[in-house]
Amino acid sequence: MKNEWRDLFNLSPILLYKADLFDLEKILSTVANGINSEFRIQLTNKNQTIEVSSVQQLFACPDLPSHTDEISINVLNWKKEGSDSQNIVGGVYLTLHHNYVSCQIHSEDEEWFIGKKEKLKRFFATKKPWYSVITRGAPFILPVLIIIPLQNLVSSLVRGEYPRAIISFICLFIFSILGYFSCRMLLFPYVRIVLKERNKSRVNVQLICAVIGAISAVFVIIDYISKWFVFKK
Repeated sequence: MKNEWRDLFNLSPILLYKADLFDLEKILSTVANGINSEFRIQLTNKNQTIEVSSVQQLFACPDLPSHTDEISINVLNWKKEGSDSQNIVGGVYLTLHHNYVSCQIHSEDEEWFIGKKEKLKRFFATKKPWYSVITRGAPFILPVLIIIPLQNLVSSLVRGEYPRAIISFICLFIFSILGYFSCRMLLFPYVRIVLKERNKSRVNVQLICAVIGAISAVFVIIDYISKWFVFKK
């Protein structure tokens, strides 16, 4: 009777660069003595699918896109006596796809299973982008930040408070745009794999949008509080 340890878990938002994929390959490909390992990586970009057996082969592809949000990595381990199903002793199935990251791991070796799981969790914990909190909170926060300036806009127009109406309209427009691009994962994406060297000097669009959103949120909150105090009086 075969004894096996198995787990399926989801991971937080991920931002990976070229060097990170090589590090991930090292973690996934490490096996115990007497075990063979097969590494397969598949990248999807629009209608293009690339399937290779190493990260080095991936970066040797001539038509590689600059980035993607869809990569799957499968690692299968088996005893050196053969590769049929009777000799399979473990594996890792990692899926990074647009708005989720999942990892399935199984093994007959409890020590390998626990160690590999912990290594993967530690690795991905260090690859969370700074905007991961925004990514997870946006579906809940943005609707509120759209409704409030919309209400302020309507009430300001009714009262003839046109300067306040203009500010409310601008905030409403900003949050609507941020919400649209966030929902499509074009802004603050859950998964982003940059297939080139990290460029720290590049303008950070995510940061600029976060600052604009924060400033707009301050205006909305101040306007809401001021109206509440006027109402109380």
